[in-house]
Amino acid sequence: MPASPLPAVDPTAPVSVILTVRNEQRYLADAVASVLDNGFAPGVDVVIAVGPSDDDTAGVAASLERDPRVTVLDNPGVLTPQGLNRALAESTRDVVVRVDGHTTLPPGYIAQAVATRNALAAL
Repeated sequence: MPASPLPAVDPTAPVSVILTVRNEQRYLADAVASVLDNGFAPGVDVVIAVGPSDDDTAGVAASLERDPRVTVLDNPGVLTPQGLNRALAESTRDVVVRVDGHTTLPPGYIAQAVATRNALAAL
């Protein structure tokens, strides 16, 4: 069997979590809290690309940016791929986890994602 094209990643390094959001006023604070409080000991930072919304998603995102681990970007292009590209360009870590703005991660999700990534690299 050929070696995996995936290199292992450092499980002790912090990760960036990126979100593209639009009309997520109702869910965004809980989604970001589930990332920041996920229990990933090395730490996380969060990059949120905010598209034009019909609600106060931008206001909620701005309030979340009071946490120094959160960065908010404008996504004037509306489309998810444009927002992802903007968020990826702003992320600071070697490992990036993508989360939707209405998702609440279960505790330990990020550590499990990194462990799964390394298990795949070992194949």
